Amino acid sequence: MKLAGVIGNGPIVKHLLATHQADHLPSAFLFLGPEGIGKSTLVRSFAEQINCESQSACGHCENCRLFRGGSHPDFIVVTPQGKNIRIAQIQGLISALSLRPMYAKKRVALVKSVERLNQESANAFLKILEEPPLDTLLVLTASDRGQLMDTLLSRCQELNFSPLSAPELQQVLDQHFPLEPLAKALVLRHSEGRVRKDLIEKAAQLVALEEHIESILFSQRPEALTDHFVWIESLVKQELERFFLEFLAGWFRDMLLHKQSVSAQPYSRASFSNLNPRGLAIPPEVLAHAFDLTIETEVAIKAQAGRQLALEGLLLKLNHLFRGALVL
Repeated sequence: MKLAGVIGNGPIVKHLLATHQADHLPSAFLFLGPEGIGKSTLVRSFAEQINCESQSACGHCENCRLFRGGSHPDFIVVTPQGKNIRIAQIQGLISALSLRPMYAKKRVALVKSVERLNQESANAFLKILEEPPLDTLLVLTASDRGQLMDTLLSRCQELNFSPLSAPELQQVLDQHFPLEPLAKALVLRHSEGRVRKDLIEKAAQLVALEEHIESILFSQRPEALTDHFVWIESLVKQELERFFLEFLAGWFRDMLLHKQSVSAQPYSRASFSNLNPRGLAIPPEVLAHAFDLTIETEVAIKAQAGRQLALEGLLLKLNHLFRGALVL
């Protein structure tokens, strides 16, 4: 892909091109920003462009064909295995960088989520940064600068990426992830400027899930709670509970923002004008407590609590809370 076709973070694209044209490329870049905003896509496009025989990502020369086929031997990617980047991966990278590039004028090594280097692999990787190969550009990506060692930061040129704007994200979805209108609207609402493939893959199911939230909160039928427990069981079987908690917390957040007259894009609705009047009638302290209960349930499930039992407990607490009984 040509750099001109990369969506979002235009100033960074311009900086990369200017740095290359002036022959001032550093030995290592650090791309900082949340997941899903195009950091790795930009690295791949930049690597293709600087190695194209015409410097334009022509798509026809041998380097371009290898890049677009995903098989360029001089574009090396290191991705965490499990929770960490392991020492064996860094040793493999060191071995690969000891050889001359096969085709590229400037070999590119992409190390993704570099904050997940463990102590052993980080020490080995620092040796590469201290004595970088002249024919290689290292590009590191990270979501959390605070987890990175100062010695690593001092050896990289940092570039800070921003989330995609709503029009940019819509352009990405239209080009790469065709969705039905309701599903696309849901993804746009909840993505917060990121390409969230977890949402995209389950978008059709999540439309119905989101619509069910207000039914859970406001149903007055005596048998409703039993029905909701059955629904929760189905939710857990489909492994959708984390989306339910995310959307539910967003619903409480929207109501609180509206009551505080905060001008912000609602998390789970297209505009504040669409918020449920019954939700707006809930006192702010009750909404805040409901939000806290939802987050506590999310944390408990991440800590290996029983998913169905935790969700059923949350529904009981919310049911009591909205009927005026404060749950401690």
